[in-house]
Amino acid sequence: MSCTESLPFWMARHVLSLWGIVLILALLAGDLLWRLARRNRLAATGKPGYLALRPRTAAVLLALFGALFALLLWAVRARTALVGFDAALAQALHGQMSPGVLGALAVSTNIGKPALLATASAALALLLAWKRD
Repeated sequence: MSCTESLPFWMARHVLSLWGIVLILALLAGDLLWRLARRNRLAATGKPGYLALRPRTAAVLLALFGALFALLLWAVRARTALVGFDAALAQALHGQMSPGVLGALAVSTNIGKPALLATASAALALLLAWKRD
């Protein structure tokens, strides 16, 4: 078995640790960038003030994530090696994890289902109507 064939099996054994590491790194990077932005604002204006996401920053982030999504869409439609890797990883995860863990992971997959979104939207609308003064 080559390295590229064994990588999905290795990832399947360590998927929760890898997910936790990526999440922690993303949170730390976000916190660091936020602190740098606050420090720059304090140096420029002399006031800590409210630091909201500016429209230009939001547009750049939207463009970056849109480009990432387009790249992923192209990779799936072109049947690149990513599709084979994904299938091998899914098979390895299915073989390595207990049914309870797989069910918990399936919840995140089903979040975008129309019935669940409609139910959550209705519940939120009821909560907002109930809390309205």
